Amino acid sequence: MTVGHEPRLGPARREHVATRLGALAEIARAAWAGSQMDLLRAVAASASEALGAASVSISRWDAEVGHLQVLINHGDLGPHEVAEPHDETYAEDISSHLTVMAEQLAGWSANVDDSEPDEVDVGLLTSLEKHCCVGAPIPLDGLIWGELFVTRTALEPCFDDGDVDLALVVAAQIGAALATAAHLENVDRMAHTDPLTGIGNRRAVDESLDIALSRHRSDGESVSLIVCDLNGLKRINDEQGHDAGDRALVRFASMLSAVSSTMPGSMAARLGGDEFSIVAAGVPADTVVEAANELCRMVLRSPLEGVSCGVASTDDDVGEVETAGRLFRLADAAQYRAKRSRATVPIVAGRGLPSSVATHPGAQAPIAAGERRMFRGRDLSDTARLLRAGLGALDDARSLGVEDRLVLVAEQVGEQCNPLGWWISRAEPDREVVRTVRHAIHRDPSRPGEEITSDIGNEYALAEYPQTALALQGHVVALNANDPDTDPAELAMLDGIGATTLLMAGVTDAEGHSWLLEIIGDAMSAPMADYELSLRALMGLAALEATSTA
Repeated sequence: MTVGHEPRLGPARREHVATRLGALAEIARAAWAGSQMDLLRAVAASASEALGAASVSISRWDAEVGHLQVLINHGDLGPHEVAEPHDETYAEDISSHLTVMAEQLAGWSANVDDSEPDEVDVGLLTSLEKHCCVGAPIPLDGLIWGELFVTRTALEPCFDDGDVDLALVVAAQIGAALATAAHLENVDRMAHTDPLTGIGNRRAVDESLDIALSRHRSDGESVSLIVCDLNGLKRINDEQGHDAGDRALVRFASMLSAVSSTMPGSMAARLGGDEFSIVAAGVPADTVVEAANELCRMVLRSPLEGVSCGVASTDDDVGEVETAGRLFRLADAAQYRAKRSRATVPIVAGRGLPSSVATHPGAQAPIAAGERRMFRGRDLSDTARLLRAGLGALDDARSLGVEDRLVLVAEQVGEQCNPLGWWISRAEPDREVVRTVRHAIHRDPSRPGEEITSDIGNEYALAEYPQTALALQGHVVALNANDPDTDPAELAMLDGIGATTLLMAGVTDAEGHSWLLEIIGDAMSAPMADYELSLRALMGLAALEATSTA
């Protein structure tokens, strides 16, 4: 025979308790509801279920002025109540219970049938067409955040002391949910905010662009990106100290925020170091360009040394923009051209150089010494970035052959400099003919969005292209259409596809095959010559490691 105990609670009572516990759990989960109003809507509904209420109100307590402002009303509302009022407030003297709540963190109840009813309580219940009520303070961080106010009608049993105690538990749970929500909001803010300037960070930009480009793909909403590089920050840090550099960054961030605020739907952010950006969604490209112009003018009027500004927009003739990375490459390339040309106005991808920049005597001058990290007059920031990315890609592809590994190198260069496209060719040992084996085309400069045709398997004689032959011997060669030293045959090839620059690098594998990678650029591409150092290293590694794992 089994000996046990009968359940202490009957089925109805157990269901009642389960309902209350479930409602308390829902209040805890409301911390993840979203905005504070979303949280309050959720907890008001759960509090009503836990307390068997006709209506629930949640108010914010303002201790300085001594009144409650009602934020939300839920359930069977009184004649003059609205669900989310804007101006429903109650003074401290509306009930002596409010004073007790503030001083003792105690709950209270009232009933129109009390033997000694409070006239104010009765008047409030009568105006709400209710019979009884319970109030409980909502605590937050050791202080009273607000009040939970619960009512029932005459058709329901009056609240008892147990209900008052439960109301205190529910109010405490609401306070805990508010605290958790505040913590989550703070974590989210820290994750998306630059701590020095208070504006967005790179994560915020990436997420904002992903959302904006999703809308662009679905309904064609325009998306624009301004990328800025604050000039002279290293010089300020070296000569005046990092505190002065931080002040310069904060000052520029305030200008960026001011410009961003003129474009609804835009966000200002610091990408890192001296690089900043503005993401603008649903704003015409011309408006964004004018905002970038105003930013440049603001900086020129300030003690700051200047800013290099690039703009890219889906509204302009830049081809298809499917990803945030693509838009970044376009804006980065434009910003880089502004930096190299010392432009005091923004450079816009797809629109060419403004006449005031194209004729500027310093348009082809290198970046001044001291800007970023320099090696023999060359900027190493992009070189180092490409080298890191390329090494990572090759390290993950040790089992691939030379051709596939060179494709990875080409793609990494493409990520950095926004080229028209690239070609990979191979020459057999003891042959003076090169054969194209792989290629990728990103855009046609004469027909934005269309592809340049190129036949795989096309062969050409090295004797006709001496600079290509030099690259195939293991050198890195950078050609420019404006350079008088560029071979006429190479120049004709560039002109034939609307390109202005060509970066070539060669390598020979263990079997004696010579490989050639050609990166082709135009006015929208970053200067090709800046990638010579990284490309030379990556080409050698692509052939060496592919050979060693064969």
